[in-house]
Amino acid sequence: MLSPDDRTLLVDLLAPPDAGFRLERAVATTFTLHLTALLPVPLGLAGADLSSSTDPLSILQAIRNYSDRIDVFCQAGHVSVPSQRNDLLAFLEPMVHQVKAPRSGHLFHPKLWVLRFANDDGEERYRLVCGSRNLTHDRAWDVVISLEGRRTLQRHAVNRPIADLLTSLAGRVPAGVPAERRAAINELAQGVRYVEWERPDNVVPSKDWLAFHVFGPGRATAPNMDGYRRLVVSPFLNDAGLDAVWPDGAGECVLLSRAEELNAVGDEWRQWLEQHADLRVLDETAAIPDPDSNEAGLRWTLSGLHAKLYIVERNKEAHVFLGSANTTDAAWGGNDELLVEIVGRVGTYGVETTLSESTGFGRILLPHTLGVAVEEDPDDELRRTFENALRELSALTYTATVEGEREHPTLWVRSDEPLHAAATFPPDTELTVELLTVTGQPHRPSFGVRLDHRWQLSEVEEITPFLVMRLASGKGAGRVEVSSVVLARLVGDPADRLDRVLARRIGTTSEFLRFILLLLQLAGREGWFPESQGGGTFGAFGMGEGTGVLEAVLTALATSPSTIDDIDRLVKRLTATEQGRKILPDGWDAFWPSVVDARSRLRTQP
Repeated sequence: MLSPDDRTLLVDLLAPPDAGFRLERAVATTFTLHLTALLPVPLGLAGADLSSSTDPLSILQAIRNYSDRIDVFCQAGHVSVPSQRNDLLAFLEPMVHQVKAPRSGHLFHPKLWVLRFANDDGEERYRLVCGSRNLTHDRAWDVVISLEGRRTLQRHAVNRPIADLLTSLAGRVPAGVPAERRAAINELAQGVRYVEWERPDNVVPSKDWLAFHVFGPGRATAPNMDGYRRLVVSPFLNDAGLDAVWPDGAGECVLLSRAEELNAVGDEWRQWLEQHADLRVLDETAAIPDPDSNEAGLRWTLSGLHAKLYIVERNKEAHVFLGSANTTDAAWGGNDELLVEIVGRVGTYGVETTLSESTGFGRILLPHTLGVAVEEDPDDELRRTFENALRELSALTYTATVEGEREHPTLWVRSDEPLHAAATFPPDTELTVELLTVTGQPHRPSFGVRLDHRWQLSEVEEITPFLVMRLASGKGAGRVEVSSVVLARLVGDPADRLDRVLARRIGTTSEFLRFILLLLQLAGREGWFPESQGGGTFGAFGMGEGTGVLEAVLTALATSPSTIDDIDRLVKRLTATEQGRKILPDGWDAFWPSVVDARSRLRTQP
């Protein structure tokens, strides 16, 4: 259950279910988002043949193919600022939607993927992936469940909470979601209502083996946690959270958390835990053996606990809840959260089996004795104040308008509302806003007025709807700073901006030819290419001993003519500069016009 590696696991979980299936729609929710962690996701959706690639061109074309089918909803104010500029992030812009918090002091916190795949015969497959992992590069211990399903002819009541959550998402984005994307998300939600999920092994034989608990303001209450034995796994906890997951302290309980969280519980719960709970913490030296190696090496070394898992035994059955909810009052009384419940046999899903050192994860745990609570760092309170304020500032609506000369444009960024500061900040607090694509040009707006600033850009590729917003106070070791990427609405974006970004990524003839092959491969034409594309020589648009670009392009005219349009846009961008013209292969000028002419004739045919 505990996931050892975010990227590898997510790519595996999102890959098409069988040969011939392609992604039709995917919707994800996450609390925090690292834009660079989202980059490899389209490779997983493209299929296992490219899922292990780290080649920027592979990633780029996969994103181009799938950006109109993926929507990712995250908490406004919690999009991490990349450590360095990456122009591939421009291709993620349509996918990302920032959600306003349900109310002040609470969070949009579910972690979910819902996907629909289809094949040429019209058969549909659905997949639901839920866990405790955000879409980040974090390497903590986590938990995840993946369910496979097929659409039936009747609705299934069990799916209503998930369908309702999907339907609600677009309406919670202050900047709005384009109509075509909103319609596609609603269509996915409607399809989910008819899905029957495959049963895992050793679940109860009744129809009530599965439940989805979506709770938060205006939604269903939290699940029933009564039982005579339980396991609670939560990196964060407090007294009110323990009241929710261990009602009246009844029954046995194994409680796994972080040492500092256990030590910080209130006096009443502290006495109860010392007498009645089996307290555990992670062994921070633990790692997972490499399953592909006979040596004693380790495949993953992880740090920290991030899993949220609850197992409650009652009526000789094990109710397993996993998902996003920590053992806190915020999680169980105000956040948007999601838990998936599986009801199974105690021998398979029960507390003892889960904690077994041979079949479970008991081998990575250590017993814990309550110690002295660590006093809170004074900076932590200010950091939380800044984070709350940044969430509110990020949830405002911003518009970025492209103005001025085509080659040296200006980006005019405005907010629809004043930049309010609900909290009292230190006198030296500074708010800065800059563009993700431009360094060294921070703007310092004042609180209480609207953001209104123009950035002079040196090239079209610097146009972006991604803003970087920071709140900071203090200097040196005492400096407290929080930051987030904020998404603005982009107006007047040149139609060829992304083509320019793409052209800048292609610097050699070999890369140009390889990119065309990738484009066709990701369009579903794997059979056209040699098993190995490395080390061959290019000649007459061919590649080694395998099928060459010439044959692939001609085949695309008959089977995938829209791919020719993609290639033509790139060719036009490259031919616009002397450096770009040098990249095109010898003979391309004589070959390509005939391809474009043939494509034009296909358009006019009835």
